[in-house]
Amino acid sequence: MNKQYKVSRWSNVYIRGNIAALSHSISLAHLFIPKDIGSNFISLKGQILTEKELVTVSGNNHAVFDHLKTEGFIVPSYDDEMKYLADTRDKLLLDVSLEKMYLLLTDACNMACTYCSEEIMELHRFRAKYMTIETVDRSLECFARLMKLYGGRKPRRRICLYGGEPLLNRDGVFHAVEKITEMKKTGVLPKDTFVYSLTNGQLFTEEYARLFAKHGVGVSISIDGPKRINDTHRITKQRTSPFAKATDAYYLAKQHGVDVGLSTTLTQEVVDNFDETLDFFIDDLGLKECITLFILHYTPCFPVEPTYYEKAALCMIKAHERFSALGITEDSMQKKIGAFSNKAPILAECGANGGTLVVAPEGTIGPCVDLIKPRLYLGGSVHDAEYDPIKSGLYDRWRTRSPLFMDKCVDCPALGICGGGCPVSVECQTGSRWDIDPRICPHSKLTLEWLLWKTYDESDKKSLFGLTDIHI
Repeated sequence: MNKQYKVSRWSNVYIRGNIAALSHSISLAHLFIPKDIGSNFISLKGQILTEKELVTVSGNNHAVFDHLKTEGFIVPSYDDEMKYLADTRDKLLLDVSLEKMYLLLTDACNMACTYCSEEIMELHRFRAKYMTIETVDRSLECFARLMKLYGGRKPRRRICLYGGEPLLNRDGVFHAVEKITEMKKTGVLPKDTFVYSLTNGQLFTEEYARLFAKHGVGVSISIDGPKRINDTHRITKQRTSPFAKATDAYYLAKQHGVDVGLSTTLTQEVVDNFDETLDFFIDDLGLKECITLFILHYTPCFPVEPTYYEKAALCMIKAHERFSALGITEDSMQKKIGAFSNKAPILAECGANGGTLVVAPEGTIGPCVDLIKPRLYLGGSVHDAEYDPIKSGLYDRWRTRSPLFMDKCVDCPALGICGGGCPVSVECQTGSRWDIDPRICPHSKLTLEWLLWKTYDESDKKSLFGLTDIHI
């Protein structure tokens, strides 16, 4: 009883009514206890206390004290909590594996969306390029070779046909799809490798629909909402509306049995009319599969209102609640939800730490799709059969760009589910990838609190440790 303890610096409390939700910002352990116990417990942060004192704070219940200790909310007074953080960092870094390739079949685009994040770079000398058949082959061979060296065991491999607008390179699309199928059949690529394309839908024809259906290729079509909302910022280079062709592409893909979803950017207009937008996706468009919502990246020519990021985060939560009830997957929330549910903190949202291979149209390899047009931070080429981006240090400058390594983030309650947002967007905005991404803070913090109370509301409320209203 004379042993000395302290409340972990990673302990946090949220209050709602007469309930306190305790959350561990790294392990993501959580516990629901009466408000007075939770408030008293968290107020002791920074103090050295005896077991007797902490048992008293725990409602004079040794079981509660033991559980708080087991889950890391209480640690010995001598405990080096920064070592715990360091050990977590090391473990997560070891888990990084190459799982995805972006094949940029062209960096040309037939759209002129006003919020396009590619405008953040100096592109006055930019000339669009198209990937050749030879480069497609070398890219796929390179990915297969590197996966055998650095691929993990858990997630299935993914290859994204990307741009610009990838369908501008018809020959590249057809050859890539057929080549991947051949490589899967011969075992060069894993048989469960998932191939998909992101497209604005303007060039999507029955020919593409048949190809994708035959080879099991998924497609995500960019639509931001009903016509008046979609067309506010999405426009073709001919200054015409893309809406009809995009929705036609969606229906055509569904008609042919293609695994089809939507890609939606949360512009201010979408956020301000979010219920209308959700109604359009569900009732008018008949969405039944999946959708990915994107919070706007930094773009100098496209400023946002001061409250935009918080409103966009709340929209993400609302969308997930509504979509999940209908069996529709919303991808952007899944990583945070998975981390919380599995009590498995994430290192980063971004694959630039070594999880993603990006190949430019000429075959140059980079860590991030946003760095391709300006040709920044690129490494070797797929035409060099011995090039190893890991050994060459391509990912080194991005590898530790995570909230877990950032002093500004260490004491944030959402540390374990955040991922840190987009380092490229931040670097373009402030000059340093180590600054906080303003897009992600409200999203992570609000999502954590929502997850805690959702867990409590869906629990069976059984009494724990013999104390009424104490739940795990």
